[in-house]
Amino acid sequence: MDSLIPDRIRALADSLKGRLDLLLICLSRGWGGLEEVTLNDAIRLTEQGIGVRFLCFEESPIHERLLQNPLLVTEPIRFQPRLYFDFRLRAELPRLIGAGVNLIHCVQPQWLGSISPWLWGKSKTALLISRHKFNFSRERNPIPTLLYRRVDALIVYSRALRRNILQTQSVREGQIKVIHFGLNFQHLDPTRVSMDR
Repeated sequence: MDSLIPDRIRALADSLKGRLDLLLICLSRGWGGLEEVTLNDAIRLTEQGIGVRFLCFEESPIHERLLQNPLLVTEPIRFQPRLYFDFRLRAELPRLIGAGVNLIHCVQPQWLGSISPWLWGKSKTALLISRHKFNFSRERNPIPTLLYRRVDALIVYSRALRRNILQTQSVREGQIKVIHFGLNFQHLDPTRVSMDR
């Protein structure tokens, strides 16, 4: 079964080549797990022939690492966006959609308020948001409810986080997709690991 997974991924990537132009948004000035996973995922997608653009802060740690990979198209920004209705992002997003972007994946939901409003009426561009943290109180602000209506899928890493979001956010159940973190058993094969190391 494990040997079929790379073939399935390859077949999926082949079917998406030329049809998918992804914009990953990771607006962070730090370097940690989120940034590293996002960058590695982008690299793996480009290795499979999927077009990836990466919107990030100029001169951030992730930008510096992106510049080392010629397969990734880097879209650095010099400004700090507002959390809601940022008009500078409003100018960037149509430019990128006009260049062919048809899937936007933002790995930080706090930027949804400056992404979602500018995508209303752009039904040919899908919007995905990743969520990695639990909420501890019920959201009472009606604005996030409106913003999440434009989201095509909210990606979470566990069923527990999915339940938490359904209990604390005004999100439709069908919007939430669980994608578990995985292990690459070719790299983590216990039969290949020396116990002396």
